[in-house]
Amino acid sequence: AEWEMPLFAAWWTTNPCNWSSQPSTTFVLPTFQPKALSFEMREESASTWRTDLNDRIRDGLGSLGSLGRQLLLVFPSGAGRQLFRDWRKVVPEATVLSPEAHFTIEHEEEAPYFFPCRDIVIPGFLPQSSVERLQQLAASATRPVLATFHGAHVDTIHVRSVLDLMSQEIGNKTVLDCCRGTEDYYASLAAARFCLVPRGLSSWTNRLYEALHAGCVPVILSDHLHLPFAEVIPYELFTIKWPESLVRSLLTYLESVSDEDWGRMQRTAMQVSCAFHFKNSVCSVGSLAMAMLSANCVSDL
Repeated sequence: AEWEMPLFAAWWTTNPCNWSSQPSTTFVLPTFQPKALSFEMREESASTWRTDLNDRIRDGLGSLGSLGRQLLLVFPSGAGRQLFRDWRKVVPEATVLSPEAHFTIEHEEEAPYFFPCRDIVIPGFLPQSSVERLQQLAASATRPVLATFHGAHVDTIHVRSVLDLMSQEIGNKTVLDCCRGTEDYYASLAAARFCLVPRGLSSWTNRLYEALHAGCVPVILSDHLHLPFAEVIPYELFTIKWPESLVRSLLTYLESVSDEDWGRMQRTAMQVSCAFHFKNSVCSVGSLAMAMLSANCVSDL
C-alpha cells in the first residue's frame, strides 16, 4: 500500500539487521518519494533526502545486484527508477513494479527506465475507505452528467487546459462538469456517465482507478499511458482511449454512445474493478502481479 510503504522503507534503510541468513530467490525493496514524508518539503531538502535515500539503497543492496531480474524494486508512486539514481550501476537488470511506465516530464532525459519485457505496471493505490465510498455512491447513482473531470495543473498541461476552455465555452455542467475543483469529488464521479482521465505531469493518474470503482466509464486522454496488466485485462471493453490532439471532438462522440453500449461498458468496468483493488479477496493487484511475474520473461531465468 502506498501510504504503508514509507514506514517500511524508513525501517528498511536504517535497520542494521534487515538481512536474513536464510537463502532466498526473490527480494522486494520498497521505495517512496520525498513527498510522502512532507508535502511542504523545500526543493533543497528534497534533493538532500533523495541523495540520502539513493546512498542507503545502494549500500543496503550490497551484492544483491547479482540476482539480476530476481530482485524486485517496488515504486508505489510514479517516479520509478529515477528515485534510485545509481540503479544503472548497481541493479541494471532488476525487475521494477510501478504505476509509471513512461517518463515523467522532469525526468525525460533519463528515459528509458521502464522495460516491458521485464518490468510490470501496477495500479496506483487507493485507500480502502475511498474504494468503499466510491462503490457506495455507484450503487445509487443516477448519472445526470455526461462527462466530468476535476484536477490540478489546468493552466499548465495542454489537454487539461483545452478541457477547461471547452467547459467555459459550453457552460453546461450536465454536459461537461469540469475543471477547477468541486465540493465532493467522489460524488462528481458517481454522477457522470464518463470520467475523463487526462494526463498530468506524467502519463498515469489515479483517476482511472477512481472512475472504475465509481462505476463511471473511463475516457483516457493520455497518449503514452501504459495500463496495468494489459496482457490479461481487456481494456477495450470498458474504457475509451481518445487521442489528446482530438479532445475537442470528444464530447460529440460521447453523446453518440447508446445507452446499451454505455451500460455494457459500465457493467464490465464494475466487474473488473477488483483487479485494481489492493485488498480484494476475489482478485487483486497482488494476485495479478504474481501472475504477470510468472507469465512474462522473468519466469524464464
